[in-house]
Amino acid sequence: MKKLFLALIALTFSTSAVLYSCGEDTTENPATQLEQKQRSEKSAARQSGQDDFVTIKETTDLLSETIMNFGAKELIKNDNTYTFSTSKDLYLLGMRDNLKNYSFDYIDNTLSFSKDESYQIYSIDNTFYVETPYFKGLLEDVDQKNLNEDRKLNVLMIFLGEVTSDPVLNKTKFDDYSSRIAGGGCSFFNTVYNVGVGMNAAAAQANLLHNIISDVNDGDLKGCRSLGLSESTSLGVVHYATQAWCCP
Repeated sequence: MKKLFLALIALTFSTSAVLYSCGEDTTENPATQLEQKQRSEKSAARQSGQDDFVTIKETTDLLSETIMNFGAKELIKNDNTYTFSTSKDLYLLGMRDNLKNYSFDYIDNTLSFSKDESYQIYSIDNTFYVETPYFKGLLEDVDQKNLNEDRKLNVLMIFLGEVTSDPVLNKTKFDDYSSRIAGGGCSFFNTVYNVGVGMNAAAAQANLLHNIISDVNDGDLKGCRSLGLSESTSLGVVHYATQAWCCP
């Protein structure tokens, strides 16, 4: 009798579980399904029309002097991920920073930060587009406010310039570069740079001026002296403006 009673209890629980499972509505909202489908189709269409714009496809110690001014020594590629080994810091948006703190992915012709797809740069018909939490549209239409306030956008554009440039032309190795620029009354490792970026020279210069003012106001350049005037250059599709400082 006791066994029969226990069997009835087990059967009751089993039946209840089945009834609950059958009664639970697990269907997804049709609107949500349509939105996901449209997003997937839009992404696939965009990717199919995107340009393969990255010119550096493997690990290299041949880098531009511009990126070496910002502390880079080597660009390391591991599968779809790029990182920098560095020799020193740079000044960016009112803060001392280092390129080794960032890693970048290039997947499906889209450039982003590793494990953070909220920042993306891609090219369609040789025109660059950017998506960030604060702006979506043509990269050349990014306004000065975004350039002056969005650190991650600045970093992604610094990287974009290097990986869209010629992999050999005007490139050098770190040892040659560091020995050549040593002197001028300041050691290589005490020479640091403010950097401004933009899709044209004027935007890069305005970004640099903002960054210098921020660093001066924050006291980051206290005890430093400027080394000459600011310089402008372009690398790949990005323009840079830089100011060298000697900071013992």
